[in-house]
Amino acid sequence: MPMLTHLNLSGCENVTDEGLRGISSLAALQRLDLSRCLCITGSSICNLPALTHLVLQECKRVKGEGLRGISTLAQLRYLDLSGCVKITRLSMCNMQNLTHIYLYGCNNLDRLKVRGCSTITWSCLCNIRTLTSLDVRHCENVRFELIAKMLQLKRLDLTECNHVTDEDIWGLSTKASEASQVYHSCATWILTRCKKITGLSMCNMQNLTHLDLHNCMEVTDEGLRGISSLSQLRYLDLTWCKKITGFNIALAQLQYLDLSGCSNIKGFNIRTLQHLNQQLQYLNLSERESITGFSIAILQNLTHLYLHGSNLIDAEFSSVLDMEPVQRHVLMFTTLKDCQSMMTFCVCNNFMPTYLDLHDCKSMTDEGLSGIKAYPALERLNLSGCSAITGSCLCNIRTLTSLELRQCANVKLEYIATLSQLKLLDLTECNHVTDEDIWGLSSLSEPTELNLHGCNHITGCWLSAVSTLTHLDLTCCTNVNNTGHMSISKLSQLQHLKLWGCKGFDDVGLRRIAQT
Repeated sequence: MPMLTHLNLSGCENVTDEGLRGISSLAALQRLDLSRCLCITGSSICNLPALTHLVLQECKRVKGEGLRGISTLAQLRYLDLSGCVKITRLSMCNMQNLTHIYLYGCNNLDRLKVRGCSTITWSCLCNIRTLTSLDVRHCENVRFELIAKMLQLKRLDLTECNHVTDEDIWGLSTKASEASQVYHSCATWILTRCKKITGLSMCNMQNLTHLDLHNCMEVTDEGLRGISSLSQLRYLDLTWCKKITGFNIALAQLQYLDLSGCSNIKGFNIRTLQHLNQQLQYLNLSERESITGFSIAILQNLTHLYLHGSNLIDAEFSSVLDMEPVQRHVLMFTTLKDCQSMMTFCVCNNFMPTYLDLHDCKSMTDEGLSGIKAYPALERLNLSGCSAITGSCLCNIRTLTSLELRQCANVKLEYIATLSQLKLLDLTECNHVTDEDIWGLSSLSEPTELNLHGCNHITGCWLSAVSTLTHLDLTCCTNVNNTGHMSISKLSQLQHLKLWGCKGFDDVGLRRIAQT
C-alpha cells in the first residue's frame, strides 16, 4: 500500500516490535496511532521518515531506551506518550518541527532532554511534576512560569537560550512559596552563552552547587559579589567572562574553578588564592597575558592545573610550584600549552605530575627539560610543536607510557626507543622519520598505538618490527608501497588501521590485509 498515509492500530494488543518492522516500507505514512499496543517497546518506529504524528498512549512497555532513535523522525510534529509509565529518561534533539509533546501520566519521568526543539509548545510540559533534570539547550521559547511548576527539579540546562534574562530567573523566586522551590532547590544551573545574564539573579540560591556561566559576556564584578554568598557552591565556570576585573570571593566548598579567558582580572596572586578554600581540586587560569607573584602552595588538594596560553616565564612558573612537602603526589595533571616564553621546566621535588602538557611551548629545549626525569610518576607527556626538542632529555624514563611529538621536526627516535614502557607514540608530521627509525622502535616492550600521519618518508617496510600494535595511523603517508603492505599484514594484533591518502595502496595490498 504505497499510498497509505494514516494507520490506526490502537488497542491491537498483540502487535509487536517485529510486526512493526514490516511497516517500514510504508514510505508515505504520516500518522501512526499505536495506543494501548501493550507488546511494543518503540524500537521499531524510527524508520518512517515521513511520520508527522505518533501516538503511543498507554503503551506500558515503551521505555526511553526504545525511543532513542526518535530524533531521526525529522518531520514529526505531534508526539503523545501519555501513560507510558516505564519512561524514566527521554531524549529528543534538534527536532525542529516538533510542536506538541504530551507526557501526562508519565509518572516516573525523571530526565527530559529537548535540545534544539525550538518550536515546542511549553504548555504540554507543565504537568510533569517528577522531573529532576531538564535540558532545553538552544530552545528560544522557554517559559519560566511553567518551569516553576517542576517542583522536583535539581538540574536545569539553558545553554544558548539567549532570550533568558536575570529577570526571568528572579521571577522564579517571587512566585508563591511552593512555586519558588525551583529557584531555591535546583542545585545545578547551566547558563553557557546566555548573553543577557549578569549573575545578579543567583545571589539567593543557597542550595546551588554547580553554576556554569561559560561565555556569559555580561557577568560583572557586581554579579560575582552576589555569587560569593553561595555557601554550597562546589563548581564555578566563568570562562571568557571578560567584564570581570577582580576575583576576591570566598567560597568554602569550591572544588572546581575555571577562569580561563578572563583576561581583564587585574592580578592573580597569593592574596587572590587566600580567598579560595583548600578543597579546590581544579583550577584553570589559561589564556591570560601574565600571571605573576602566584603560588599554589595554599591549595593543598589541587590535582588539575591549567595555565595554557599564559605568558609565563621560567621564574614565574618556578614560583607557581612553590609547594609545601605535604603536597607531594597531589598535583597530577598540568598543562602549559602555548606558553611560548618558557624555555625551561623547573624541577620541584614536591611536584609529582602524572600528565604534563607542554604543547606549543616553542622555546622549550632539551636542556630546559633535563630535569623532567626527576618526576617518577610521569606517565603521559605532550611535547607537540616543541620544534627544538630532540628527545635526549627523555632517555630511559621508565614510567612514560604516552608521548605526543606532533610536528617535532628535530626529534630523534634513537632516544625514544629507550622508553621501554611506551604504549602510545604520536609522530604526526615528523617528516624526517624513516623506515630505519621505525625498526629502532622494536626495542619497546609492548607499544600498542603508533601515529605516523604525514610522515612521507615512510614506506612501511619495517612496521612488522613493532609487532604488538593494535592502532596504526598512516594517513597521507604517500610512499607506503607493496613492501609496506606486506609488513602491515604481519601485524596480527592490529584492530584499527588508517590508510587515508596512501596513494600506493591498491587491490593487492587490500587482499594481503584481508587474507591474514
